[in-house]
Amino acid sequence: MNTKRNDFILIFGLLAFCLLFLLFSIIFSSKDDLVANVYYDDEIILTVSLDKDNSYKVNGSLSEMIIIVQDKKIKVLESDCKDHICVNQGFIFRENQTITCLPNKIFIKLEKKDSLIDVVL
Repeated sequence: MNTKRNDFILIFGLLAFCLLFLLFSIIFSSKDDLVANVYYDDEIILTVSLDKDNSYKVNGSLSEMIIIVQDKKIKVLESDCKDHICVNQGFIFRENQTITCLPNKIFIKLEKKDSLIDVVL
């Protein structure tokens, strides 16, 4: 009986530690050094700073998309794709978050400015 109680305490302690670590990383993650890279067929076609509110038009394989930056967040405002999954996703604002429009072959990913250094061999 004592072993089950100790197991429960250990599991609860580990879960509490993981939740605190996750909360700490979310609260203290910096949004100031992020850019949005817009990819078409795995090639960057546009790099957008999240520091200034603006709108951008991007040509996809199916139609033109309108992307907006507002309050250091980015989203797809308009797209002529069938399901509008990219539009309905809403704003993204954390590193490695993505918006994907498969019919247009457009992929938006938030990345740190420092990770964009190209290495030429």
